[in-house]
Amino acid sequence: MVGYRRFTHVFCGQRGSSLPFLNEARGPVGVPMGSLDNDPDYEPRAHIFVDSKVRWFTPHRAA
Repeated sequence: MVGYRRFTHVFCGQRGSSLPFLNEARGPVGVPMGSLDNDPDYEPRAHIFVDSKVRWFTPHRAA
């Protein structure tokens, strides 16, 4: 689809890390947990790439 742009991925220029991205459709925003310094006290809605998770995060299991 020409001209269609839903997501913009942003990378840290110094570390090359993936940073939160903008969903131009104003839907959910993806925040890589590894980009956070501390536990955000927020319950994630999805888990991806948990093999490389931060030390303080323990994924919950669906019931």
